[in-house]
Amino acid sequence: MRSHSIRVSLRAFPRSVKRTITILVDVASVALALLVTLLLQRDAGSPQHGTSLLFVLAVLAAVPVFLAVGLYQNVIRYMGSGMLVTVVISVSAATLLFWVFLWLSRKNGLSSAALLLQWLLTLLFVGGSRVAASEFLREKSATTRSLERTIIYGAGDAGADELLRRGT
Repeated sequence: MRSHSIRVSLRAFPRSVKRTITILVDVASVALALLVTLLLQRDAGSPQHGTSLLFVLAVLAAVPVFLAVGLYQNVIRYMGSGMLVTVVISVSAATLLFWVFLWLSRKNGLSSAALLLQWLLTLLFVGGSRVAASEFLREKSATTRSLERTIIYGAGDAGADELLRRGT
């Protein structure tokens, strides 16, 4: 029952607050993906100094791209598979822009394999957060949970009438 009250509270927020929360989750997702990438690459002997610039560049690449692609325009509760395509496109563009930032700043802290890993992790975290939020915010009515699955094969109009009578 507590998750229901949280769900209702989140839905009551103004759209601007919901968008800000989504942007903050995306910033955390991009930063977490880069942190995991750096921790995994550290074992390969990469330099550890100057990593704060990498986080700034990653976020500066991601958020404007996400805004430009329209990642914050859809209502997460009603998102479909088209939103996942938008996530793949936006994360790919943001990773490419991040690579350009690294190249322009002459910051060679990440290998191409690390950039691929960072892309995959960002895709997982940004896309996963949206799927998780969509599932959490989707209305789960009592009738939907208690319906019994029914297959009526070959019943014609009588089967359709039965479905209507049951409220399915």
